[in-house]
Amino acid sequence: MIQLDAISLLIKLKKMRKYHKETVTLREIHQYQRTINLLISKLSFQRVIREVCHELIEVNLRFQSKAIETL
Repeated sequence: MIQLDAISLLIKLKKMRKYHKETVTLREIHQYQRTINLLISKLSFQRVIREVCHELIEVNLRFQSKAIETL
């Protein structure tokens, strides 16, 4: 009986707090900004950039490596 009361007390104390969606989203953004890991690899990102520019302009453009790196 004592164990059941202790367990129910722990459940009440450890009740999960609900946050607004905006708060959770901002926390995730700050977390990703603090990390130095890339979410998308450099090469695949470069391919996407080239493909989008090719679809929009329909001309093969050349990019400097620093230009793609800053994006």
